[in-house]
Amino acid sequence: MQINFQNIKDKTISIIKNDYFKILAFTFLVGFIFFPLSDSINFYQNDDWVYYKAISQFLTGNYEIPRYIEALFYTQGFLGTVFASIYGLEKLPVLTFVFSILTFLIFQIIVRTFYVKSFHETVIISLFLFVSPLFIYSSLGFMSDIYFLFFLMCGILFYELFNRNPKWYYFLGFNILMVVGFFTRQLSIITGVVFFIVLLIQKKFKWAILQIISNLTLLLSYFYFVPKTSTMESENQLSYFELLKFDTTFSITYAGLIYAVAFIAPLTLLLVKKFLNDSTENKKIRIIYLISILITFICFYFPFNPKIPNNENMFYFKNSLGRTGFFFGNHLGNKYSIYYSDAIYYIFEIICKITLAVFFTSSLFLFKKLFNLYSLFIIFYLGLRVVS
Repeated sequence: MQINFQNIKDKTISIIKNDYFKILAFTFLVGFIFFPLSDSINFYQNDDWVYYKAISQFLTGNYEIPRYIEALFYTQGFLGTVFASIYGLEKLPVLTFVFSILTFLIFQIIVRTFYVKSFHETVIISLFLFVSPLFIYSSLGFMSDIYFLFFLMCGILFYELFNRNPKWYYFLGFNILMVVGFFTRQLSIITGVVFFIVLLIQKKFKWAILQIISNLTLLLSYFYFVPKTSTMESENQLSYFELLKFDTTFSITYAGLIYAVAFIAPLTLLLVKKFLNDSTENKKIRIIYLISILITFICFYFPFNPKIPNNENMFYFKNSLGRTGFFFGNHLGNKYSIYYSDAIYYIFEIICKITLAVFFTSSLFLFKKLFNLYSLFIIFYLGLRVVS
């Protein structure tokens, strides 16, 4: 039997040139470079001490979640328990880092498959996510953010695949990931609610009925069968009258949008590019667009009261980044404060506010094209932040 080396060579070259192989190789390279950082963490991050405590209990056969935990945690707890039983509690930050790299990989696949046509654009957009202070902060330690983001990204991938080709296995995959994500953070139910609304808008009524059944089953199971901590009970109480308070509603919404923009800033560039391409022959529209950005920035900037969410400095909410370092009030001192960190975070805050004005204005000009799972998810998420 004669081996066709030319055929093997051609197939190898074809694989290497494939964008998805490049994405996989690039992700592996990034993971390899930053792995020593996660492996060297030997202290608690922010409030993740309580998650370590939970895993310690799980390892002894006690599966009761500590009362300080607000997230449902069971998915993260199961993963952490299996990992810690092999490598030890002190290596849990490595598990979080692995999931951050997997999240980075899934994000690149989504961007390349559904939004851009080249590997280079994919890398540029995805790197903005990876180097975001919020993403780096969440990747260090054992907090729930990255685990939630991973299952959210996987769910979005199945949503996009279902949108392109509505098959039952994509639908089932989306719902499995919603449930698994829900048992990391209850916030995942929003994806199911939003998916139901999208299906109604698209007049896919059979799928919409199945989705509402899935959503209700999950919610009823949570309220009647899943054991909850006292913190879950108190923190998850909704106060709908808060929606009537303009200062509260606006400030929390604006702070939440700034928080989100810190992650999605590169996507704003895509929106601007799309708008400029759509309005190539209409200079008046472009002028109106630029003026609208300035007006939006002013209208958002002055009514905002950062003390309402919690902190005067970015990112305003408790247990988020502070301008003086990654952790404004973390345990055992502020380990990530650097000499010019206050100035750096002030500049980053201004950039996020400008980016938000651009994003909001672009969304209005491209409203019909952007009324989808992502925009609805942001609306529902912010509404939940306001009333909870």
